[in-house]
Amino acid sequence: MDGTQIIKEILWYLDDETYNYAVMIDGEWGCGKTYFIKKSLIKEIEIFERKKKESRKVKYISLYGCKSVEQLEDNFAWLFADNAREEVAKKFKIFDKKKNITEKIYVTTIKLANLAIRKLSPFESMYKINSNWLNLSNYIFIIDDLERCTCSINEVFGFLNQLIEHEHIKVIFVANDKEIVGEKNTDNIELQYLLSTKKEINWSTQSDSLNNKSIPIAELERRRRILFPPKCANLSYLVLREKLIGRIFHYQPDIIYLIKEILNASNLNELYCNIIIDNIEKYQSIMMKYSHYNFRTFQFYISRIQHIQS
Repeated sequence: MDGTQIIKEILWYLDDETYNYAVMIDGEWGCGKTYFIKKSLIKEIEIFERKKKESRKVKYISLYGCKSVEQLEDNFAWLFADNAREEVAKKFKIFDKKKNITEKIYVTTIKLANLAIRKLSPFESMYKINSNWLNLSNYIFIIDDLERCTCSINEVFGFLNQLIEHEHIKVIFVANDKEIVGEKNTDNIELQYLLSTKKEINWSTQSDSLNNKSIPIAELERRRRILFPPKCANLSYLVLREKLIGRIFHYQPDIIYLIKEILNASNLNELYCNIIIDNIEKYQSIMMKYSHYNFRTFQFYISRIQHIQS
């Protein structure tokens, strides 16, 4: 699904009261999911919510490096301090170059408050204290980098499932689902690749252009997966996912749009930019042919050109 289709489905989900569930935006690493979330989806949700009498606020959380459920709870609890930080900035007119001052105040406050809580109430977390007076159903949570969480995904899902069922909150996960599921098909890997070179097997239309003796690595891997489909290595995650996540939207990036965005953000001179723009459809066809949507690869490519031009 492209970004426009996903936005339409997400807005429908936000008003769906049939039953309590979460949704997931799935896509491979580097395909531009987070960029899409921050650049488009959050803005569209905010516009959508402002039309209501009781609008909900969007809260974005990254689980990158999250090591425990307790740390996740802390992230939830302190997320609401963002509003206070904004008010401080407005009151003291601290913007632009001095913005890092409020950031430092914010981080220091969190550390001091956590230390005070551990001393005064060592058995209570900030989340448990805050949840007594916060109405979480007033918020829409976008939880990114699910696969980059180092604590148990099952524990994360267990914690969030309680919020979804009892607090009736809307949760949008953003993740590379394949990475969480895991793949287990590497037994006798050498023989798998050897069988994938056999010309006697009908390898479908992609092999029509591969009549020469050499086989590209991407094509070899494609053939191996046809013969030996990957098996799930994380069955418990699949069971919990089935219970918690009602729908999964597979994000298909707008390749031409993202290439142009990368060029606009680069320091590439006009001559090189025009050459790339003139051939932009070729870049798109290559990425689609090999199902390679990692735009970090393209960013690295641009950085090498910048190095040459300097």
